[in-house]
Parts: sequence; C-alpha cells; structure tokens
Amino acid sequence: MPSLRSQTARALPDTRILRQQVLADENTSELARMLGVSTDEYLDHVVHFLRHTQEEPEFYIVEDSDLRAMGLERPDPEEMGRFVLDAASLAEAAEGKLELVPGLGVAKFTGSPFGRLLVSVGLSSVEGGPSSRLNQGLGRLGKLGGGKLLGAFKGFASRFLGPVQSFLSKPGLWGIAGFLQSAKSPEHLLSMARILFAARQRAATPDDTTRHLIQHNLMQLFAYRHAQMTAPAS
Repeated sequence: MPSLRSQTARALPDTRILRQQVLADENTSELARMLGVSTDEYLDHVVHFLRHTQEEPEFYIVEDSDLRAMGLERPDPEEMGRFVLDAASLAEAAEGKLELVPGLGVAKFTGSPFGRLLVSVGLSSVEGGPSSRLNQGLGRLGKLGGGKLLGAFKGFASRFLGPVQSFLSKPGLWGIAGFLQSAKSPEHLLSMARILFAARQRAATPDDTTRHLIQHNLMQLFAYRHAQMTAPAS
C-alpha cells in the first residue's frame, strides 16, 4: 500500500481523543455500517494506523494458483488498467456526468474453502502496486474531481468487484487501494463503501468465514486511507 512512512515522527493525542476526532466526522459511523463492522471496531483500526504510522495494512490473500485450483480466476490487472484508462478518456471528453455501462462475525475457518486455504497462512501484506495503466488512469481521473472518480469506481466495481475472489486476491485489493488513494475526503470513502456494498449485494452470498475475510480486508483498506486523511500535517 502507499504508506504513511514519509511522515515525520510526532506526538499524537491519546487514543480517546483520536477516537473522538475520527468519530466527529459524520461519515464514520455510516462507513463502518457499509463495511459490515461495528463503529467501535472500525475506529479501533483507524486509530491503530494513526498511532502506528510505520505499519502497513495486512490482508487475507488467496494465491493465484489456489484460486485456479478452485476453478476461479483472479481479476486481470491489465484489463483493470485498460478499463480505468478508458474511463478517464470518457470523463475527459464528457461535458456532463460520466456514465459507464456496467460489466458483467467469525466462523470456523475449516468450514469454508477459503478458510481452509488461509488457516495456516494468516495475514500478509501485499507487495508491488497497481498496474501502470491503472495508476495512469487514476492520475487522470483524480484531476477531474470526485464525481468523475466515483463514476469510474462504480463501473469498475460492477465489472471487477463482484466475485469473492476479487476481495481476496492481490490484483483486486490493489485495484480498490488505487481508487481509495485517489479519494480526497471521508465523504468520498463513504461513497466508495456504498458502491462496494451494492456490488457485494449483487453477488452470490459467501459463507460466514469468507464474509469475515472480505470484511477484514476492506476494513484494513478503508481504515488505512481514513487514517491518512485524518493525520495532522507534519
């Protein structure tokens, strides 16, 4: 993930004050609800990243070979990049609103196929980053304002972020992280969380363990970016 490591060390208020500061934003509680977690749990994660600026998010990640063995395919990073570049071109050319045609609680891990894969692996960080095409497209969209960025993310989520493996694979996580890094405010984060909520509602309902894995990954992504937005300038 793009990190907070460039920030200089500084004294922060105590945890209680930091929680109040994050909760004072009217988007925080609804953001937690859209991610399927309690407000307290979400606050814990945001404050953790505020206090531990050297730490990166950690995720449950299923390797590509394991996905293929299950008959599943990861999102294609190059296809994702082309999609975002096309969205940026449309947004740059359009006078009006960007419209994209849509594309296509913890349980026992051993009760879920994804849980069985991850029970001996645990959490890990993600190396690398979004594809160069995706980065280029996001850079162009970021210059056009929040409306264009959110319009593109809605199409992106419809096309790539329905199946459960999109939230448990490196390309899927990097795609979401790239958009979150382009968001400028907690309000944008909430809009993106709502878009993801809708995409997940349209997909097949996963088992309880898989749902927990996805919720953890999304909470790490959103809390990390929320902490970046909340952190005082060094």
